[in-house]
Amino acid sequence: MSAAPSAVANGARAAAPRRRVSSVGVLPGFGLSMGYTLMYLSLIVLVPLSALLFKSATLTLDAYRRLKEELDDLKGRGRIDIAEKIRVAREHGDLRENADYDAAKNEQGLMEARIRHLEGMLRDPDIVERTEGATEVGPG
Repeated sequence: MSAAPSAVANGARAAAPRRRVSSVGVLPGFGLSMGYTLMYLSLIVLVPLSALLFKSATLTLDAYRRLKEELDDLKGRGRIDIAEKIRVAREHGDLRENADYDAAKNEQGLMEARIRHLEGMLRDPDIVERTEGATEVGPG
């Protein structure tokens, strides 16, 4: 008789054979699983694509100053105001049924999207001069 039947007879379960998970991925030598490998490959591809999404904006100096002022205001006072709204909404109770909290979080998301958009525009703008008495519509 082998050891396995006597172990089962005593109430102990026989250990199931362990499955070996391969850590060989698409990138040899890194030992990454397929999921992590795909994640890293997508990051390698998506980072250059994000540079294409934020092309340099063509702005007048006045427009650049207005957008820069808006960005500074959103990053400073805007974030403080949203944090205060979220804090007050949390004090109202259950977050699952709290419309004030949902509205504050939605407002925060919209504001953060505007901040990212402005940062992209102001990262490397093309500044042009305004022409006085122009008959055509131009940037700025």
